[in-house]
Amino acid sequence: MIALALLVAVWPAYVWTAWRTRRAAGRRALAALWLGASALYGYLRYREVCGGGTSCDKVWLNPWFLNGNPHYFIHYVPGYTLVGLVAFGVASVVVDRRAADAGAWLSPRTMALGTLASLAGAVAASLAADALWLNAV
Repeated sequence: MIALALLVAVWPAYVWTAWRTRRAAGRRALAALWLGASALYGYLRYREVCGGGTSCDKVWLNPWFLNGNPHYFIHYVPGYTLVGLVAFGVASVVVDRRAADAGAWLSPRTMALGTLASLAGAVAASLAADALWLNAV
């Protein structure tokens, strides 16, 4: 339940952070945020999946990296990073377009558009990632 709440809270938190970053530091900082957030999302989703008691070969498991069998790290992180790249990328485009002609404050409309766009991107990318490699473990 907590994991689901955090997963849902990620998207509006990213839109708010992207807005502040775009307004304060410009497009290059927004691009850096996009790439960094995507990589972090991929790693944290991997930790969530492989952190369970019955998944990802619990033998030789380090709390931060899978030492004994890197197959799961190599297999899951790129798929979840792809989801982050698409979802955060769509939200970044919405924020960038709306920040160009908006005031200094994040409007509720921009927050809603960015959040919905990132959710739609996450769902589409999750379906694509599942079809490509996440279910092929």
